Amino acid sequence: MNSGFDDEPGQFLCLGDEGVMMAGSFELFRDGGISFRFRLKGPDGTVVAVSGPFSDKVSAVEGIDAVRECAGTGLITDLCPPMSHEAMAFDPASSTRAA
Repeated sequence: MNSGFDDEPGQFLCLGDEGVMMAGSFELFRDGGISFRFRLKGPDGTVVAVSGPFSDKVSAVEGIDAVRECAGTGLITDLCPPMSHEAMAFDPASSTRAA
């Protein structure tokens, strides 16, 4: 278990476009000086997720460890309302707007 207290960001690996393993990272930070949070960043620096608040640093690091253990095997639960087939196939980039 990584202590999370060193200067190295937590690292995770994911597959890039060509099937090559690429490293992403967890960043641990203070939220307005009150709470601790972490963000999960993809290999390209894009923020993938931000945690809820933790009261202390140790709890935030434990949250990172839990994400590391569960994320790769987590199931997807779709809580979105049902959509029509037409709405799912809609491509806003191909529609034209009236001037």
